Amino acid sequence: MNTLKSGDLIIFQGNSITSKLIQFFTNSKYNHSALVYKCPVSKQLYLFETGILKEKELVISKENCTNYSRLVFLKNKTNNPHLAKLYVRRLKNKNNTKITDLEWSLVITKNLGKKYDDCIIQYWNERTKASLIDLPFLDGLSENENSWSCAELVFSILNEVGILHIQPWALKKKKQVNPNDLFLLPNNGYDWCPLINDFYYDPPELFYSAK
Repeated sequence: MNTLKSGDLIIFQGNSITSKLIQFFTNSKYNHSALVYKCPVSKQLYLFETGILKEKELVISKENCTNYSRLVFLKNKTNNPHLAKLYVRRLKNKNNTKITDLEWSLVITKNLGKKYDDCIIQYWNERTKASLIDLPFLDGLSENENSWSCAELVFSILNEVGILHIQPWALKKKKQVNPNDLFLLPNNGYDWCPLINDFYYDPPELFYSAK
Protein backbone atom coordinates (compact mmCIF):
# COMPACT_ATOMS: atom_id res chain seq x y z
CA MET A 1 0.00 0.00 0.00
CA ASN A 2 2.87 2.37 0.74
CA THR A 3 3.95 2.22 -2.91
CA LEU A 4 0.82 4.05 -4.04
CA LYS A 5 1.06 7.72 -4.95
CA SER A 6 -1.11 10.62 -6.00
CA GLY A 7 -2.74 10.01 -9.37
CA ASP A 8 -3.02 6.23 -9.11
CA LEU A 9 -6.49 4.86 -9.90
CA ILE A 10 -8.47 2.55 -7.63
CA ILE A 11 -11.35 0.58 -9.16
CA PHE A 12 -13.90 -1.29 -7.04
CA GLN A 13 -15.88 -4.46 -7.62
CA GLY A 14 -18.55 -4.94 -4.97
CA ASN A 15 -21.20 -7.57 -4.33
CA SER A 16 -23.89 -5.60 -2.50
CA ILE A 17 -27.31 -4.98 -4.03
CA THR A 18 -26.38 -1.34 -4.71
CA SER A 19 -23.10 -2.38 -6.36
CA LYS A 20 -24.92 -4.89 -8.55
CA LEU A 21 -27.47 -2.27 -9.61
CA ILE A 22 -24.71 0.16 -10.59
CA GLN A 23 -22.93 -2.60 -12.51
CA PHE A 24 -26.16 -3.46 -14.31
CA PHE A 25 -27.14 0.06 -15.32
CA THR A 26 -23.61 0.98 -16.39
CA ASN A 27 -23.03 -2.35 -18.15
CA SER A 28 -19.79 -2.74 -16.20
CA LYS A 29 -18.19 -5.31 -13.89
CA TYR A 30 -17.08 -2.45 -11.63
CA ASN A 31 -19.21 -0.12 -9.56
CA HIS A 32 -16.89 2.55 -8.18
CA SER A 33 -13.65 4.37 -8.92
CA ALA A 34 -11.48 6.82 -7.04
CA LEU A 35 -8.18 8.66 -7.23
CA VAL A 36 -5.31 8.17 -4.80
CA TYR A 37 -4.03 11.27 -3.02
CA LYS A 38 -0.89 11.05 -0.86
CA CYS A 39 -0.55 13.92 1.58
CA PRO A 40 2.92 15.41 1.07
CA VAL A 41 3.22 16.26 4.79
CA SER A 42 1.81 13.27 6.67
CA LYS A 43 2.34 10.74 3.82
CA GLN A 44 -1.17 9.50 4.65
CA LEU A 45 -2.96 7.80 1.74
CA TYR A 46 -6.43 9.05 0.90
CA LEU A 47 -8.95 8.32 -1.80
CA PHE A 48 -10.58 11.26 -3.55
CA GLU A 49 -14.07 10.04 -4.41
CA THR A 50 -17.73 10.78 -4.58
CA GLY A 51 -20.78 8.63 -3.91
CA ILE A 52 -23.30 7.87 -1.20
CA LEU A 53 -21.45 7.25 2.05
CA LYS A 54 -23.24 4.74 4.25
CA GLU A 55 -20.61 3.60 6.71
CA LYS A 56 -19.06 5.99 9.21
CA GLU A 57 -15.67 7.05 7.93
CA LEU A 58 -13.42 9.97 8.74
CA VAL A 59 -13.60 12.31 5.77
CA ILE A 60 -12.43 15.68 4.56
CA SER A 61 -14.98 17.64 2.57
CA LYS A 62 -16.43 21.10 2.16
CA GLU A 63 -20.00 19.87 2.45
CA ASN A 64 -22.04 17.24 4.22
CA CYS A 65 -20.00 14.29 3.01
CA THR A 66 -22.96 11.93 2.55
CA ASN A 67 -23.18 12.55 -1.19
CA TYR A 68 -20.42 15.00 -2.06
CA SER A 69 -16.83 14.57 -3.24
CA ARG A 70 -14.42 14.09 -0.33
CA LEU A 71 -11.19 12.50 0.90
CA VAL A 72 -11.44 9.23 2.81
CA PHE A 73 -8.72 7.06 4.33
CA LEU A 74 -7.69 4.39 1.84
CA LYS A 75 -7.16 1.82 4.60
CA ASN A 76 -10.83 2.13 5.62
CA LYS A 77 -12.11 1.09 2.20
CA THR A 78 -11.10 -2.54 2.65
CA ASN A 79 -13.24 -2.84 5.79
CA ASN A 80 -16.45 -3.02 3.76
CA PRO A 81 -17.92 -6.56 3.95
CA HIS A 82 -19.53 -6.06 0.54
CA LEU A 83 -16.24 -5.35 -1.21
CA ALA A 84 -15.12 -8.20 -3.46
CA LYS A 85 -12.05 -6.80 -5.20
CA LEU A 86 -9.97 -3.66 -5.57
CA TYR A 87 -7.79 -2.97 -8.59
CA VAL A 88 -5.06 -0.37 -8.92
CA ARG A 89 -3.69 1.31 -12.04
CA ARG A 90 -0.40 3.02 -11.32
CA LEU A 91 0.40 6.34 -12.95
CA LYS A 92 3.73 6.40 -14.75
CA ASN A 93 5.58 9.21 -16.49
CA LYS A 94 8.26 9.62 -19.14
CA ASN A 95 11.02 12.19 -19.57
CA ASN A 96 10.91 13.13 -15.86
CA THR A 97 7.56 14.84 -16.39
CA LYS A 98 5.93 15.19 -13.00
CA ILE A 99 2.86 16.67 -11.36
CA THR A 100 4.03 18.27 -8.13
CA ASP A 101 2.57 17.64 -4.68
CA LEU A 102 1.36 21.24 -4.67
CA GLU A 103 -0.48 20.78 -7.96
CA TRP A 104 -2.23 17.66 -6.68
CA SER A 105 -3.13 19.35 -3.39
CA LEU A 106 -4.57 22.41 -5.14
CA VAL A 107 -6.71 20.48 -7.60
CA ILE A 108 -8.02 18.10 -4.91
CA THR A 109 -8.90 20.99 -2.60
CA LYS A 110 -10.61 22.86 -5.43
CA ASN A 111 -12.83 19.87 -6.23
CA LEU A 112 -13.92 18.94 -2.72
CA GLY A 113 -17.67 19.27 -2.16
CA LYS A 114 -18.94 18.49 -5.67
CA LYS A 115 -22.40 16.93 -5.59
CA TYR A 116 -22.73 13.25 -6.41
CA ASP A 117 -24.95 12.29 -9.35
CA ASP A 118 -26.94 9.37 -7.95
CA CYS A 119 -29.31 8.95 -10.91
CA ILE A 120 -27.63 5.82 -12.30
CA ILE A 121 -30.66 4.89 -14.38
CA GLN A 122 -29.76 7.63 -16.85
CA TYR A 123 -26.85 5.45 -18.00
CA TRP A 124 -29.25 2.87 -19.39
CA ASN A 125 -29.78 4.49 -22.78
CA GLU A 126 -26.14 5.54 -23.05
CA ARG A 127 -24.89 1.98 -22.55
CA THR A 128 -27.56 -0.10 -24.28
CA LYS A 129 -28.54 1.65 -27.51
CA ALA A 130 -26.62 -0.83 -29.62
CA SER A 131 -27.27 -4.07 -27.79
CA LEU A 132 -30.36 -3.98 -25.57
CA ILE A 133 -33.79 -2.42 -25.56
CA ASP A 134 -34.40 1.31 -25.65
CA LEU A 135 -36.52 2.93 -22.97
CA PRO A 136 -38.22 5.98 -24.52
CA PHE A 137 -39.49 7.27 -21.17
CA LEU A 138 -35.87 7.94 -20.19
CA ASP A 139 -35.14 10.16 -23.20
CA GLY A 140 -36.12 13.30 -21.32
CA LEU A 141 -33.94 12.47 -18.33
CA SER A 142 -31.47 15.35 -18.36
CA GLU A 143 -27.94 15.30 -17.02
CA ASN A 144 -27.19 17.67 -14.19
CA GLU A 145 -24.06 19.63 -15.06
CA ASN A 146 -23.53 20.39 -11.39
CA SER A 147 -23.42 16.77 -10.23
CA TRP A 148 -20.86 14.10 -10.91
CA SER A 149 -20.56 10.33 -10.97
CA CYS A 150 -17.41 8.82 -9.47
CA ALA A 151 -15.82 8.13 -12.87
CA GLU A 152 -16.80 11.52 -14.32
CA LEU A 153 -15.09 13.18 -11.38
CA VAL A 154 -11.88 11.15 -11.86
CA PHE A 155 -11.80 11.89 -15.60
CA SER A 156 -12.34 15.59 -14.83
CA ILE A 157 -9.43 15.67 -12.35
CA LEU A 158 -7.09 13.88 -14.76
CA ASN A 159 -8.02 16.44 -17.40
CA GLU A 160 -7.43 19.34 -15.01
CA VAL A 161 -3.91 18.25 -14.04
CA GLY A 162 -2.93 17.49 -17.63
CA ILE A 163 -2.81 13.69 -17.63
CA LEU A 164 -5.73 13.48 -20.05
CA HIS A 165 -6.81 15.97 -22.65
CA ILE A 166 -10.58 15.75 -22.91
CA GLN A 167 -11.87 17.12 -26.19
CA PRO A 168 -14.01 20.30 -25.81
CA TRP A 169 -17.04 18.63 -27.39
CA ALA A 170 -16.87 15.84 -24.83
CA LEU A 171 -16.61 18.30 -21.95
CA LYS A 172 -19.58 20.25 -23.26
CA LYS A 173 -21.66 17.13 -23.68
CA LYS A 174 -20.42 15.83 -20.31
CA LYS A 175 -19.91 12.40 -21.79
CA GLN A 176 -21.07 9.75 -19.37
CA VAL A 177 -18.34 7.38 -18.28
CA ASN A 178 -18.16 4.61 -15.72
CA PRO A 179 -15.44 2.75 -13.76
CA ASN A 180 -15.04 0.25 -16.59
CA ASP A 181 -13.69 3.07 -18.79
CA LEU A 182 -10.92 3.65 -16.25
CA PHE A 183 -10.22 -0.07 -15.97
CA LEU A 184 -9.84 -0.37 -19.75
CA LEU A 185 -8.19 3.01 -20.38
CA PRO A 186 -5.43 2.19 -22.87
CA ASN A 187 -2.06 3.90 -22.99
CA ASN A 188 -3.21 6.24 -25.74
CA GLY A 189 -6.53 7.05 -24.09
CA TYR A 190 -9.75 7.27 -26.05
CA ASP A 191 -10.30 9.45 -29.10
CA TRP A 192 -12.20 11.94 -26.95
CA CYS A 193 -9.64 12.02 -24.11
CA PRO A 194 -6.14 10.94 -25.15
CA LEU A 195 -3.44 10.64 -22.51
CA ILE A 196 -0.73 13.27 -22.74
CA ASN A 197 2.40 11.70 -24.27
CA ASP A 198 4.48 11.90 -21.10
CA PHE A 199 1.98 9.95 -18.96
CA TYR A 200 0.57 6.45 -19.03
CA TYR A 201 -1.08 3.93 -16.72
CA ASP A 202 0.13 0.43 -15.97
CA PRO A 203 -2.38 -2.39 -16.64
CA PRO A 204 -4.85 -3.10 -13.82
CA GLU A 205 -3.33 -4.94 -10.86
CA LEU A 206 -5.36 -6.80 -8.24
CA PHE A 207 -4.79 -4.80 -5.06
CA TYR A 208 -7.23 -6.43 -2.66
CA SER A 209 -9.48 -9.50 -2.75
CA ALA A 210 -11.93 -10.56 -0.08
CA LYS A 211 -11.33 -14.00 1.33
